[in-house]
Amino acid sequence: MSDHVANISEITTAAYLIDENCTDIRKNETKVRTYTKLGTGIWLGELDYSKLSGIKTGLRLLSSFLDTNDSKTLSEKIAADVQKTDGREFYKFFNGFRINANKHEVVINTASPDSNEVSLNIEGGSNEIAAGFKIVWTALNMRLRKTGSSFVLP
Repeated sequence: MSDHVANISEITTAAYLIDENCTDIRKNETKVRTYTKLGTGIWLGELDYSKLSGIKTGLRLLSSFLDTNDSKTLSEKIAADVQKTDGREFYKFFNGFRINANKHEVVINTASPDSNEVSLNIEGGSNEIAAGFKIVWTALNMRLRKTGSSFVLP
């Protein structure tokens, strides 16, 4: 009864095209997420694709390569490529996993640990990690540990 906006992109449609009966939509979405390196969000239709530069760039490259802007054609090509076990053509076009930091450099100062904070955010505006994905942060050859929504050195 009220307006609803669905973020249906070529990526979301590709997940549907893998199995139009939707027998296991999570499995299909995971295949597409792995292919596009997109570990953020719960459902593909809930993502704001306008904030995902690695997806927008990939779609532009694919569109240019195929010489078409037709959404259905792009979705079909992605879905077909996702299902290949080898010889994927467009896999390298997509990099949905990007990190935004609030600083370019962090100086570690043992005298004042609070001054070492840096905020790392997954691009796309989602703090959710998709099912089956694990995010590990690495800094200066050390693993970071997650505390709430922050990451700190052990």
